[in-house]
Amino acid sequence: MSNDISRLEASLRLHTARLKRLQRVWVPLQRRAPRWVLALWIVGVFVSLTTQCYEHWLVTAPMICALIVAEIIVDERQMTLLLRVDQVRDLLREARSRYLC
Repeated sequence: MSNDISRLEASLRLHTARLKRLQRVWVPLQRRAPRWVLALWIVGVFVSLTTQCYEHWLVTAPMICALIVAEIIVDERQMTLLLRVDQVRDLLREARSRYLC
């Protein structure tokens, strides 16, 4: 039983470390990404209106899409890690209560 608790504690530390590492990179990006998307869109529209040339959208549109997709993927990864951490905490709490009783 003690071995199960130590494995759950190790799993909790692992998932918590992964979550912190992801959040250390993701939180600043999450704050800046919407501004970058908006800035790219505004620049693209301005260039389109002033030059009547639309080839720059071949570069700008994929950059906007990449930012949006990256935001979705990382947000899903963060939610998955949060759910795993909560699940392991619950299992650890349950194992400790059984072990102590």
